[in-house]
Amino acid sequence: MNNLKLFLCVLMFYSFYCNSQVSEGKILYNVNIDIFMERINSNNSNSSANTLFKDVAKAIKDVSMTLSFNQHLSKFEVNKTMPSDFSEKTSKLALIMANKGVYYTNKKLGKQLLVRTFQGDNFNVLSEIKERNWTLTRESKKIGDFTCYKATMNKETVGGNFPITAWYTPQIPLSFGPNQFVGNLPGLILELHDTDVSYVCSTITLNPKENLVIEWPEADETMTKEEYKKAGDELKKKLTKF
Repeated sequence: MNNLKLFLCVLMFYSFYCNSQVSEGKILYNVNIDIFMERINSNNSNSSANTLFKDVAKAIKDVSMTLSFNQHLSKFEVNKTMPSDFSEKTSKLALIMANKGVYYTNKKLGKQLLVRTFQGDNFNVLSEIKERNWTLTRESKKIGDFTCYKATMNKETVGGNFPITAWYTPQIPLSFGPNQFVGNLPGLILELHDTDVSYVCSTITLNPKENLVIEWPEADETMTKEEYKKAGDELKKKLTKF
């Protein structure tokens, strides 16, 4: 057995041991777009768009997200509090970049539901929990009182291939995390660096005295990711006509 396999076996045993210790909790994440701004700044452009994104980068640091979870369910949502010293346009862009909607995950069903309202239209996007090709490493760091391990993967987008980095802790062996990044790692994600946006844990509350209530939404109508993308493309075409 090589060292990496041994390391994974130890992680699995550790996760099994800890599983009875944590039944539910809440994670508060701070948000930044530092990765996105590095790409913007590398262009050495002084366009008005770059100036706008610099303001968005400042505003988004005041956005926070909450992940509520128990053994089988999770809910990831934005805390809609924005400072008044940014323009309405800047604040809206910050919220859009940080938040695609409310993500519900049901591990028993193997399903995830994205609930989003945009331009007055409601979208309920139902999908299977996607299998992701994470590469687990032995690199670790402390986030609060928790030892976290680094996992990486590549994400293909229209703009090319981008690296994704997650820091997860086997001390909370429930495979939840920000947005669609659920169901694959042997621990909860406390820090995630996506293509443009980073989510960094600031506060952890485990096994609160009052039980958390997370309910899977009863959505009358749902659509697939493909149908959602098609509806989004059609909406963009309507908007560009004006």
